[in-house]
This record gives sequence, C-alpha cells and structure tokens, in this order.
Amino acid sequence: MKNRNGVTSNFTNKAALLFAGTAALGASIAAEMIGAPAIQAQTSSIQSVPAVKPRFEVASVKLCKADTAPAFVGGGSRNTSSPGRLILTCQTVTRLIQTAYLMYRDGRPNSAPFFLVPISGGPGWVDSDRYTIDAKAETPQSQGMMLGPMLQALLEDRFHLKIRREQKEVPVYALTVAKDGHKLQATKEASCTPFDPAQPPAPPSPGQHASCGVVMPGADGKLVTYGQTLAGLCPYFAGPLGRPVIDKTGIVGTFDIHLELSPRDLIPAPPGPQVQTDPTATTPTPDPLSSVRFALQKLGLQLESTKGPSEALVIDHVERPSEN
Repeated sequence: MKNRNGVTSNFTNKAALLFAGTAALGASIAAEMIGAPAIQAQTSSIQSVPAVKPRFEVASVKLCKADTAPAFVGGGSRNTSSPGRLILTCQTVTRLIQTAYLMYRDGRPNSAPFFLVPISGGPGWVDSDRYTIDAKAETPQSQGMMLGPMLQALLEDRFHLKIRREQKEVPVYALTVAKDGHKLQATKEASCTPFDPAQPPAPPSPGQHASCGVVMPGADGKLVTYGQTLAGLCPYFAGPLGRPVIDKTGIVGTFDIHLELSPRDLIPAPPGPQVQTDPTATTPTPDPLSSVRFALQKLGLQLESTKGPSEALVIDHVERPSEN
C-alpha cells in the first residue's frame, strides 16, 4: 500500500490551520496519545462512530474539468458554505477524506496537524480525480457539521467509501520538563475569553481579551497564548517539526505563555525559488527544531526524540460516484 498525504503545502493554508485554532486544538490528537500504553496495531471502523450521521437532503457530485483549479478548504473563494449549503470546488477524494475525517471529524474544527496523518489504500484516482460538491441540508447546520459528519455520510453514500483508523508507532517528540524545572506562569484571572469550540474564534477587537487556548502574534511580534494547556500547545509544533509532539510533562492546568518564536518559525516557507538580491550571499536554511527547542528552553521545557502512537487512515473500499 502506498502512503499518501495529499494536501497542499500552501503557506496560506498552513497559516490558517495553525493560527485560526481552537481551544480544542490538542484535544483530538493529544488525547489519543497521552499516557497511552505500549503501542499495538489497533483498528476501528469509522462508519460506526457516530452510529447515525446527519445527511444532506440533496447533493450534486460532479467531476471537474482538467483545467479547473481546485479551491482548498479554509481558503479560496470557490469553497463556500452557509447555514444550509456547502460547496466544495474541485477536491480530490483524499482531500475530502482529510476534511471530513480529520479536520472536522466530530463536527468541530480541529486545527491539529492533519497533514501528518497518512492515508493508505485505495486506487490512484483518489489523488487525481477532482470533484465539485454542492450539497443542501434540510435544516440549518454549522459549517463543522457539514464538513465533518455530513460530508462523511455523503462520501459513504455516493463514493461507497469504507475507511478505518489505525494506531501505529511512529517517531514523535515528547515534551518534557527540563532538569531545573519549568518556568510557566499560571493563567491570570480574565486573561482570556472562553469560546465555543464548535466555532473558530474571531480575532480579538481592540481592548478585548484573546480567546483561551489560541496561539497568536503578540505586541512584539512573538507568539503568545493565554489559558493554554501543554497538551493543547503541542500540536502547534508538529507541523514545522514534521512529526507528532506529545505532552509528557505531567503538568496540569492552564498557563499564559510567551514563546520566543515568530509566526514564520511555525510555518514552513512556501515552496519555490527564493529571490536572492546578492548572488554571492548564502541564505541559511531555517531550522525549526532549533528554534522550537530554544523557545521551550526559556520555559524550562524540552523535546526528546522517541517513539509513540499516531493515527493513520486506511481506505478499504471506494468507488467513483454515480451520475447525479
């Protein structure tokens, strides 16, 4: 079986995923990995959770023309949604699976690094054929519900998709406490505003407190987060480091954290040639691991390379959709 991560490395999409986050950022992935026993190969049927999924009343699924550019979830004007309608333009089946089963798996936005979750199995066309979906719900639904459980049901009905989750042992970084102890500051009263995890928080207005658990640029351009758990912080590092990061500190509670990192440190540079004004000059390649380790050292924390459990998706069956 081949391994696929059919997701754009587009800078804007990664920025949105990392910094539009929710307080539940670490809950989905980290909760599955923290304190897990010795790893064994485990499988479960995705179709069985939840038992009954809400469905669109009507849905159109059309194959895209070869010259039609895709629009990615979270970016691009051709993807739209309203309380009762969802339009996804020119998406591969792999991308639809990532959206439905990872990004909005339980009907809520999950900003954890879904692009690290491998998808295996299935024919090659799931990465090449692109489909536009125009679906309408009978009653108003949240964006998360339409992009998650309702899109899952559509894929299972129209593409006859059967998919399962596996737990595998993979290289990870464990977040631990440094030898001299941590230097974290407990969350101050009213330093942040709780919000509904089913909806991405809006940027704070002038004078407003930031949403709890969200990492964002501070006044000095460095990253800050308020009311943050360490488990919730870990997934922010996973993208640039290229592997899951799990909380092994044993520290509970929430903290107000200033990170000696800029947004660029947590987002890989966009692919393609870089403009070089001086042909004799050399531009050092950014080292995310060194940057993250330095920032964590300031907090009395450290990263240790180890093995740990991580999720994988396996396509057991999929068919091209029937004509509308």
